[in-house]
Amino acid sequence: MLAGFLPVALAALHLACPAVGGPALKPTKTFAGNTAAFPPPGVPIDHSLFPPGEVLGLKGRPLVGIFSAASIQLSGDEAFAVQTAPAYAYNHDFVPLIQPDVEKSRRKHRFPGDIDLCKATMKKSRGRKRSHSTQCDHGEISHLGSPPRSGWTEASPLIPGHCALTQVHMVHRHGARYPTGGEGPSLFASKLHDAAQTGKLRFTKDLAFLNSWTYKLGEELLTPFGRKQMFDLGVCKSVMLFGLSAVVYLCFSMNSYLLAAIPGPSSNYGNLLKNFTDKETFPVFRSETHDRMVKSALNFAAGFFGIPYEDQYQLSLIVEAFGFNNTFAPYYTCKNGFKAMGPNSPTARLSKAWIKKYLVNARKRLQSQASALIFGMDLTITDTHAMQELCAYETVALGYSAFCPLFTEEEWYGFQYAFDLSFWYTYGFGSPTAAAQGAGYANELLHRLKRILPSENPFSVNQTLDGNKITFPLDQSIYVDATHEVTLVNILTALDFKSLARSGPLPEDHIVRHRSFLTSHIAPFGTNLVIQVVDCAETGRSIRFFLNDGALPIGIKGCPKNKDGFCPLDVFIRGLQERLDSIDWEYDCLADYQFTDDITDGRAPR
Repeated sequence: MLAGFLPVALAALHLACPAVGGPALKPTKTFAGNTAAFPPPGVPIDHSLFPPGEVLGLKGRPLVGIFSAASIQLSGDEAFAVQTAPAYAYNHDFVPLIQPDVEKSRRKHRFPGDIDLCKATMKKSRGRKRSHSTQCDHGEISHLGSPPRSGWTEASPLIPGHCALTQVHMVHRHGARYPTGGEGPSLFASKLHDAAQTGKLRFTKDLAFLNSWTYKLGEELLTPFGRKQMFDLGVCKSVMLFGLSAVVYLCFSMNSYLLAAIPGPSSNYGNLLKNFTDKETFPVFRSETHDRMVKSALNFAAGFFGIPYEDQYQLSLIVEAFGFNNTFAPYYTCKNGFKAMGPNSPTARLSKAWIKKYLVNARKRLQSQASALIFGMDLTITDTHAMQELCAYETVALGYSAFCPLFTEEEWYGFQYAFDLSFWYTYGFGSPTAAAQGAGYANELLHRLKRILPSENPFSVNQTLDGNKITFPLDQSIYVDATHEVTLVNILTALDFKSLARSGPLPEDHIVRHRSFLTSHIAPFGTNLVIQVVDCAETGRSIRFFLNDGALPIGIKGCPKNKDGFCPLDVFIRGLQERLDSIDWEYDCLADYQFTDDITDGRAPR
């Protein structure tokens, strides 16, 4: 275990950035001819002629001459739809992404109200039709939506009438991002670029678009849609949607909007901000120091608080690097966590075997369409899989991808299953280190609920931050933490949500239908776990969990099954303490043992 060290100057970093937009685009790789860059490299920008709002007198009062100079603009009360609305507004808005047809490169334009992007009707063999959307089968590269609750509790996030919401804990993933450099998409683009240098590279039929295609993706930073996801998530968890608590704006075209008068999703938890006003304190939210994490946290804050948000909360940044304890990046201290991703791990072996199996026909089909025209470029299984990844990444970065229609419905199911295999055996219930890596946040949650500072423990906790009530406050009504999808799956494992492991270990030779562990439901871009603490007239203080609006049955020992998904808080605290006591971080993370593929509890074999 590494000591939790962090310079005092970074202990509670209150960011005061002038804008919420994403980072400047760096010059992209010249794969397939692309050399786009913004802003202009080396050109300085002068802000002197663009003074900030406070210089112009915009400090909460209207300008003199519009109204009385002494008048004050009141913000109004905070909305609280999760407590007051008759229905909950689930998330099915993927605007402005375009839904591809898996069989046609061109789709018919339809009115947005006719489209449910997770239930678009696609043609199937033998004249049958089936509800399907490729955008819902992209695994961890899928975008956030409210998934089906099959096998979960059917409870709504709305607070029952006999209960009052008192506290919310939320942990969320970053928004949609560009792919990691040096992996499938960029390697395929590099290979295509090299082949194009011969001057003989030509494509026809379904692959004709590659004749003019260029690689336009960046590396690991938030995409514009990812920024929108985080802003929308902040809005949906707070109070505002263009100032209307019962209106959702959906993009219909470039310059027009559709208003849908339904209970607003944006007024869920903002009312809890009153507690900070009463105590004359500010919320402390947390994130790691990766660029996409910080930008996700800032865009969330812009949606949650509104702009300007800098003087409404504190953002505590936890260093994500070797040598630092970080509950949201526990793999830096858990040695075996990296081993679980290695070439000899069950993950590598099973995922490779499955990808080779499900894409064999796709590779032959695409190669046969172009084999006479591609000189010196044979499509491999790896290339074919990279083309599926390009579909997913281009969709969330550019709005649409011509790679998507190249694959059949079953091939997209296979793509999804490849992610499920990877996450199950590397980060989830099939991993020997998952519970140990997720135990850090679970331990922090336990201490927040008990309202005591965490003591020394081996769970990758940064004791410098968690041992200080300024950077780890204990009396907040709202907690928001930003993390990576892999860590969130670790957390779900540590919290022992057995319903997600119900269908057991995943085989590498066939898809398990109706399985309980689907990465696109559990860890899409923007995925979020919301923990509600309520006071109920009959049952007292209770707790329940919602993953992307779906109520998770609590698997902690002692928690009863019920239609509302509640567990008495004192029972949950005792059960969680027992769960954490059973996790041996030192052994699971540092011991030398043989990895197996029959694990179902996220613990190392003994």
